[in-house]
Amino acid sequence: HHEFDVILSDMMLPEMSGLELVEKIKENSIEVPVILVTANNDLELAVHAIEAGAYDFILKPIPFPQLLISAQRAIRFSRIRGENEALKAVIGTLVATGMAGVIGKSEGFRRAMDLAKKVASSQAHVLITGESGSGKEVIAKALHQLGTRLAEPFVTINCSAIPEHLLESELFGHTKGAFTGANEKKIGLFDEAGNGTLFLDEIGDMTLPLQAKILRVLQERKIRRIGENQHRPVNARVVAATHKDLRYEVQEKRFREDLFFRLNVIPIHLPPLRERKEDITPLAEYFLKKYAAMNGSKAKGFSREAMAMLFSNPWPG
Repeated sequence: HHEFDVILSDMMLPEMSGLELVEKIKENSIEVPVILVTANNDLELAVHAIEAGAYDFILKPIPFPQLLISAQRAIRFSRIRGENEALKAVIGTLVATGMAGVIGKSEGFRRAMDLAKKVASSQAHVLITGESGSGKEVIAKALHQLGTRLAEPFVTINCSAIPEHLLESELFGHTKGAFTGANEKKIGLFDEAGNGTLFLDEIGDMTLPLQAKILRVLQERKIRRIGENQHRPVNARVVAATHKDLRYEVQEKRFREDLFFRLNVIPIHLPPLRERKEDITPLAEYFLKKYAAMNGSKAKGFSREAMAMLFSNPWPG
């Protein structure tokens, strides 16, 4: 039996790396969260360590307030994990059978889901990429539901659907009279998400000035409502998604490189449906059952022609 709540370890150890340590701890089924302290040039290793099951990583020089928060969260995580074992067993069967509409058995989809499960309780930022309609929000919800924030709000906003001046007030909120038409105080989505997850969909469509503001929030973990001068802390985990190739957008100077690096700590890519054809049948059957039940229809299955058509469809959007 272990008597420790948290293991805090350097990435560079005399006998093995922090990554190997995490792997050994996992191999021996020791359920203690590990926080790794790492130099900037080991960032890639740190991400591998998170994938291997580390709880969090802290960059040197050690920011003690951040370390304290991470340690407190890890301890809370340990406690919750105990309570969650029972829950997880239930969720495990749900994931196998389609957690809240999560359906897919293809390699590409399973890889995305597995990575989502592994990093669900980490603090690290996740960037989900994939074409429109490939199911990025499904992965974002899985990140939320499989992590320690599942009882907290999951708030989503589509950055391409809202004009810039409104997007800022949606995200940060505003005071009464902050601008023309601001008739009452508005709570922003960062506040609304609380200790939950804020899902920024289509972040690639955000204008550069707003990108700068989001970057500042991610760095300082504080926001300011429009028209207010005091800052308030941000506790929500930010998950972003885009259908654009952000590396190319960075090259073309349409997306800030520093924000890209900040968001892209753990990239999860979702291939489009035409590249994961094994998912077509289970999805089709799921929707058939769902809509047959809703519409009192007796439809039981698909003709061969219908299936052939589904398989040859390019599935745009």
